[in-house]
Amino acid sequence: SAYVLNAIFFAILAYAFISIVRHLDDSNRVAWLAALTVLAYPELNEYRDMVLRDIGFWAMLLLALWRFMVFVDTRQFSHSVFFVLAMIGAMLFRAEAVIYLVAIPFALFLQSDRNTQENRRDFLKLAGFICGVGILVFLVLLAAGINLFLLILELLRIYQPFLISLFNPDEAVTAARANAIFGEYAGIFSQEYVSAVIAIGLSVVLVMTLFYTIGGPFFWL
Repeated sequence: SAYVLNAIFFAILAYAFISIVRHLDDSNRVAWLAALTVLAYPELNEYRDMVLRDIGFWAMLLLALWRFMVFVDTRQFSHSVFFVLAMIGAMLFRAEAVIYLVAIPFALFLQSDRNTQENRRDFLKLAGFICGVGILVFLVLLAAGINLFLLILELLRIYQPFLISLFNPDEAVTAARANAIFGEYAGIFSQEYVSAVIAIGLSVVLVMTLFYTIGGPFFWL
């Protein structure tokens, strides 16, 4: 049954991706290219035989993003409801989805084809609906004996050591990072410049990882 659910979420992911592309360019050729891209996507295919919660998260997140794009164009409230419900579905797989739920509505202010007053009105309507649903979910969970605030605090406690280590590392952590990135060459950098060198090194690693993730090496095959 887990593999069946996994297959369903893979199908939703592919459907949502193609729908997003078709929303941007409603041509059959582009739709076929979108289908080929998502089905042949190297990084995604590596997970097809695995049961991971990330698949459901990605599927619901893309589905929510698609409906938000439709809402931005039509400003029909039903699409915003679909967006919020899909984001709640994504939150069931990863709590980090709440960040997208809060941040994505601000994209309304970037729409130049609508005046500022319309964008503000629609943003406030969507934000109010999100807050209302959030309060309702909180009360339902509280009635079921689940304290949402404690869950959020627990999530923050998990990330707290990483954040402290990231923004205020000690010399041992800095040296370990330098060795992990540059290996035997880490010793040639002066201690006062190690943080800057690590930042540059991590940026390069990030760019290369993103390049590999989008299938960059396959462009020349």
